[in-house]
Amino acid sequence: MFYLGYGITAIIIPNKLKGYAFWFTPWYGTIYLIVFSVLMSSLGLPMKIIAPAILVFSSILNGYILFLKKNILKFDRSEDFLTAFLILFSIFFNLYPLIRLVNYPTTISFGNNDIGDYVGASDFLLSNSLLDAFITKASFGADNMLVGAFRWGPNFIYSFFQYLFRLKAYQISYIVQVTFFSLAVSLTYILVKYLYKKSIMTLILSFILTAFNVNLLYMLYHNFFPHILFRGLTIFLLIHAINYFYSNEKSNQDFSQALVISLGLSTIYFSYQEIAPFFVIPFALFFIFKLILREKTKELLNKLIGIALITLTMSLPSIIYSFRFLVNMLKPSSLSNLPIGWQVFRSEVPFANPFEALGFYSIHSYPPLPSLIAIFFSLLVIVILVIGFLKIRYKLLIFSFLIIFIGILLKAIFINQNFFDYARIISYTLPIFISILVIGFESSFKKNKTILYSIVVLMVISEFFMAYKLVKRFVSEGLTVNKQYISLQEIQKEKQFINEPLYLENDIKQGIPFWNYMWLPYFLNLNRIPILPVVAESGKKLTVPENSLVLVHKPNTYVNSPRIVLKDIIWENDYFRIGRLCSNDQCLMSSSENLSTINFGLSSFEDSLLLSGWSASEPENRWTEGKQSSLRLINNDGVKSKIIIEALTLKSPQIVTITIDGEYVGSFSPSEMFGKYVVEFKKPLPVGSHSLLFSYAHTYKPSEISRSADNRDLAVNFKRISLE
Repeated sequence: MFYLGYGITAIIIPNKLKGYAFWFTPWYGTIYLIVFSVLMSSLGLPMKIIAPAILVFSSILNGYILFLKKNILKFDRSEDFLTAFLILFSIFFNLYPLIRLVNYPTTISFGNNDIGDYVGASDFLLSNSLLDAFITKASFGADNMLVGAFRWGPNFIYSFFQYLFRLKAYQISYIVQVTFFSLAVSLTYILVKYLYKKSIMTLILSFILTAFNVNLLYMLYHNFFPHILFRGLTIFLLIHAINYFYSNEKSNQDFSQALVISLGLSTIYFSYQEIAPFFVIPFALFFIFKLILREKTKELLNKLIGIALITLTMSLPSIIYSFRFLVNMLKPSSLSNLPIGWQVFRSEVPFANPFEALGFYSIHSYPPLPSLIAIFFSLLVIVILVIGFLKIRYKLLIFSFLIIFIGILLKAIFINQNFFDYARIISYTLPIFISILVIGFESSFKKNKTILYSIVVLMVISEFFMAYKLVKRFVSEGLTVNKQYISLQEIQKEKQFINEPLYLENDIKQGIPFWNYMWLPYFLNLNRIPILPVVAESGKKLTVPENSLVLVHKPNTYVNSPRIVLKDIIWENDYFRIGRLCSNDQCLMSSSENLSTINFGLSSFEDSLLLSGWSASEPENRWTEGKQSSLRLINNDGVKSKIIIEALTLKSPQIVTITIDGEYVGSFSPSEMFGKYVVEFKKPLPVGSHSLLFSYAHTYKPSEISRSADNRDLAVNFKRISLE
């Protein structure tokens, strides 16, 4: 991005901002890459044609600037070298989970599945155009991201780097996000310098508070790339807007400044159109304040109109589309209690207070602070923010932003309690609040260096420790696109042998994470002769016919893999197998497996026999849910006289009643420790398929027995069921 933006930066950056040119360069490059790609792709060109054009133009421009103009961007040896070191440290810190989890370039996530759509859309744009996505039907993920969400910018960035490095989008997505996240950190310090003054202390503090803020890291680890672009671009454009709107002198750079702001706004609309109004509305409020204060507004109005006209010309469809989100923001939301990324924060006091929002205490790792302590530290943060605001330049414009931000946050807390919106808005607004906090802190303690340095050390330790706790959780809970999934692209490497519908394991067994359902089709489609599996429409469930081809994980290679009977295995590797589904009684009777006994967690076929009322599979046992659970056992080797069960109950008392083929055969009372129970039959059980029904006198919720958050209605935990 430095290479793409160098020549453009040297030519177009305003004179007053040249001192910040070096760290603005990648953001000029980002705007150039996204705007040019959107325009060319809208005309029908794929990225494999657009990317060379981008590189050629940048090379010509860079050569012109370096060798003919001899214009080298200013680089402060002390400050910028320290900034570069801190950025590299941030990059390596956030690459640690990738190295720790897999140690090769791939996608990792804390739980969000959106990255699957981004990867699919990026792959699509490499050989197809944005125009193609609207005219023809793209794959579901690509269609959802390009046509359904209008989030084009991130996909063009991924697609460009795909072309550049000859890699797939899943291989570069996380690394690209980490790099942009760290580059955006430098802009927080530039904003501090522009609003106040520069110092090594404010550089270190602004970097630490941004790079290791757990709320920002949480968004990064969930692959929210548009959030990262939005935060970087808004600070970049805010600084340019201040320089443009507060300049009373006409300059030959006025048009270029208006163009940069307009193209930057278009880039935001192209990348994250639903959030763009957060950046636009404060400028309207700024103009209203100017009118109220009876300041000269004609020139400001002309500048705003000029920017608006260029932006409308460039990105009208995205602007229109963004109003949908704005309207929804004003209505009561059905997402009020949704955790972001499907990772629960904390049920008690989920809204981060100012102290927590700034990362000094983590809502992702710890319970709420005692109320008095939380109030004290939050008030302290607010006081420092007020002090910082009183010290900054360009107060009216910054105040316009703060009014909008605080208003939306208060709405999400008090008017229409909406944790989902609140948590996201916090992440959008943090760079501005962090900048003001750093200014307030530095100005409050600058006369007493001992206190200043002591508090800085404490703040650094606190931020880094909270970030480290989040990284540890990411490493332990993170999802990966691992070698198992990647191996699926080798099925039809040499010849085609799958020429009928192929079903996936998620359609056979409930409870398998959507992460699995998302990546199986992706890698099947990467075969030299693509395999297009049968995928259920959104909100619908597929019924897999008997004898159909099914792709499943091998037992013990995936914790939730279905343990089913397959016949006629036509392909397998170390992780997966493809075979024909064997699920009806006739097929099961002909199986060579001993289907009259289930050793839960060990038998390779238990899901073929369990029918209803069973919880998720576990390594060596399985709980029942609800008042009844049913299964079938296949007796194909002689009559049986008894049933042997190894089980325990969640809580005593418990009575389990057993019915086989509609007839009562007995009952037993399990204890809270695993025990062996034998029920003798009054008459022998003949050869054939037999339906078993277990009825439970009581069910219990773990959350009501212990401090567990588990709200399932559980009865009995089975280890073994056997007809003998």
